[in-house]
Amino acid sequence: MKTKIIKMENNREKQVKTIEIAASIVKRDGVIVFPTETAYGLGADATSDAAVKKVFELKVRPPEKGIPVIVSDLFMIKEYASLSSIAEHLVKSFTPGPLTLVVDQREGKFPRELSQSGIAFRVPGNDFLRALVSGCETPLTSTSANISGEPPLYKIDEVIKLFDGKVDLILDQGNLPPIFPSTIIDVRGEPKLLRKGPIDEKEVFAEIERFNSSLRKMP
Repeated sequence: MKTKIIKMENNREKQVKTIEIAASIVKRDGVIVFPTETAYGLGADATSDAAVKKVFELKVRPPEKGIPVIVSDLFMIKEYASLSSIAEHLVKSFTPGPLTLVVDQREGKFPRELSQSGIAFRVPGNDFLRALVSGCETPLTSTSANISGEPPLYKIDEVIKLFDGKVDLILDQGNLPPIFPSTIIDVRGEPKLLRKGPIDEKEVFAEIERFNSSLRKMP
C-alpha cells in the first residue's frame, strides 16, 4: 500500500481539500492517521465492519478491548447512542474537548467488534477534526495511532515510521505537545472514572453533583 502524506497547513482552502481527500478514503473503508488535541489517532468509518477490522489489525488490539469514536457534535452521537440527561449535560459542559463518555449504543448502529459493551465517544476540541468527521458524515474511530499497549505517539517521524505503507493517509501536523489522552467517564448507571486525562475528573464529578442537586430541587 502506498501511503499519501499531507502536510497540514493553516489555510482554509487547503484544509477543505484535505477533508475531501480524507473523506473519500474513509468512505471507501480506508484508514487515516490524524492529529487530535492530544496524540495522533487512527481514523476509519466506525460503522463499517471492514474498516473497524483494519483498525484492530493495525493496532494488534485484542478483540475484547473496544475502540472509541469521535463525532462532530451532540446531534450526531444521538443518532448512534442513547444518552442520559447527565451524559447530555456533560457533553454541553466539557466538550468540544478531551472528555470521553461511555454510553449505551443503539442496536445495529456499530459493528459488534467495535465495542462489546456500550460505546465510548467524544466531541474533539480540534476544529479541523470536527470538520473532518462532518465531511465523512459518520462517526470515526479515534484510537491512539500506536500498537495496543504501547505509549501514544506525538512525534510525526514515529507515526510515519510505524504506519507508512500500512494506512491510506497520514495527516502531518508535525510534533504534537505530549498531552495525555482523554479523560474517560462511564455514565451508564452510576458515573465512574475509567481513565484519568487532561480534564480533571474532580471537575466532572462536581458538575455531575451540581446537575443532580438541581434536579432534586425541582418541584
